[in-house]
Amino acid sequence: MESCYDAIIVGAGPAGCAAAAELSRAGRSALLLDRARFPRDKVCGDGLSGAALVSLERLGLLPAVMELSPQPARRVVVSGPNGRVLEHPVPLAAPGVPWGVVVERRRVDHALFLSVSGLPGVDAADGHALTDLAIWQGRVHGVRVQTPGGAEAFVRCRTVIGADGAHSRVAKKLGLASRDPRHRGMAVRAYFTGVSGLSDAIEIHYEKAILPGYGWIFPTGPDTANVGAGYLASRGGNVHLGQLFRLFLENNPHAAEKLAHARMEEGSLRAWPLPLGTAPGRRGTVNALLTGDAAGFVDPLTGEGVWYALESGAMAARAVADALDQDAPQAALMLYERAWRRAFLWREFIPGGVLQRLASKRIFLNHVVDKAAKRRKTRSLLVGAISHQIPKARLFIYH
Repeated sequence: MESCYDAIIVGAGPAGCAAAAELSRAGRSALLLDRARFPRDKVCGDGLSGAALVSLERLGLLPAVMELSPQPARRVVVSGPNGRVLEHPVPLAAPGVPWGVVVERRRVDHALFLSVSGLPGVDAADGHALTDLAIWQGRVHGVRVQTPGGAEAFVRCRTVIGADGAHSRVAKKLGLASRDPRHRGMAVRAYFTGVSGLSDAIEIHYEKAILPGYGWIFPTGPDTANVGAGYLASRGGNVHLGQLFRLFLENNPHAAEKLAHARMEEGSLRAWPLPLGTAPGRRGTVNALLTGDAAGFVDPLTGEGVWYALESGAMAARAVADALDQDAPQAALMLYERAWRRAFLWREFIPGGVLQRLASKRIFLNHVVDKAAKRRKTRSLLVGAISHQIPKARLFIYH
């Protein structure tokens, strides 16, 4: 490790790796830390949209993911509470980039970590846990970390990027952590083997037994799948996630058919929080910025977060690099706030929050799925919004 870095990135998932890659490209030094040893498990739906793959390509990280031989996801299947089903191909996000893929986050994150570890200016250290931030006069001047051997180390920096997930320690230290249930979802997933009837489609099912939640089936291989369910915390009451999951498996005909002879992998049933992008407020303080799940950048409609993580990680890195070029680290927050609000707030999070509230009503869901099943243009808009190729705000322009 160096004595001082232009940026210390806490968390080496997609957001942290995107930030490291962008800082390397800008000729800046970065220390990338993660408390876990790679490869490590990451609870997720495992889907990577075409937009996320475009982000990876722009960062030079797409080859690392494609070497994992991911399962292609060329179509989206959605069913409404009344059982009506729509199916539509995913539009190509860019020439030469797949429609979308499904691959376990454990493998993706490990591949990304290895890729950025060799980039110029990037030092990567897994097994190093953040214990504290050194804050003086409102600015972060360094971080304290615990090494794999249990020793404490202090590393100086000019800026900090928090990419350490939904339980972000950086956000807590900055006083920016939020647990408001109005802007929080919960999800649970498990891996199944021996699944029948899988194809190149990801499936999203608005099952009436778990409304205002939904379930999904994402193929990870010819007969294996990531199966899960999620709901909005403020509307879920006292529903237990395990109960929600069982209700989806037992009541949804699509899940029941595909999983009739399947076996759940032991220990794969895991739950996790979804900090939604509808939460108000800044995503940083002066020279410390939050990205990905640490910033609450999760799609309020679908619960997807990888594309936002990649994009926000790169945004934060560009803000840091531009601020340092001006010899004004304190300008990083202003630059970053301007960038993420322009890209996410009115195009994605605000309209997504409105759609989220509407999607809790059975009559609305049935109407939308029925209409989309009949009209190709409506299907195209919905699938484009789900895959982040069309801003969600566009859904309010078209009748």
